Amino acid sequence: MKKSLVLSLVAAGIMLATTQASFAQDPVPAAGANAIVENTDSDMAATTAAATQKSGESKFWTVLTGSGTLGFLLWVALFSAGGFYIYLVVQLSILIRPSKIMPETLTNSVEAAMKEGDVVKALQFCENDPTPMASILSAGFSHVEEGFEVIQEAISTAADLEVERMNQRLTWLSVDANIAPMLGLLGTVQGMIMAFANLAGGS
Repeated sequence: MKKSLVLSLVAAGIMLATTQASFAQDPVPAAGANAIVENTDSDMAATTAAATQKSGESKFWTVLTGSGTLGFLLWVALFSAGGFYIYLVVQLSILIRPSKIMPETLTNSVEAAMKEGDVVKALQFCENDPTPMASILSAGFSHVEEGFEVIQEAISTAADLEVERMNQRLTWLSVDANIAPMLGLLGTVQGMIMAFANLAGGS
């Protein structure tokens, strides 16, 4: 009786251990299956993203080429206006600066020459410098023997000319900023005309 009880207990323990071992090994294939499912999902997501990107590119190309010769020329003009605007902004941000308009080296050189009383030397410094301040000072030094009023008038005229030159670049910026919306509006009108023409043709 005791032997049968011991044998039954041992058998029950072996069965319990076997069951626990099988349960412990089951999650591994499940994890592998989950990994396969995740890989499949990621592949499908990548394929969908690529298809979406490709369709977006094809739609944009269809918009560019589907509006006829006039529409394509309008797109080219619009992109050209945007590129020209960026070029002007970069150029003006480089050129219109205090260090470019009135360089410190020029002012120091002219001040040193004027302290020595050498107007000719100061005029040479201005003629060798292509900056707006050099042109204004050069106009004043060129009339130094004609009196204060003549010098003042020459400097004022030269300053007005330099300001006008700088404003010309800003004028181009304003012209480009006004042309670009007009090109967009013209493209909108042309698109509406084509849309109504297609509706009339279809009916």
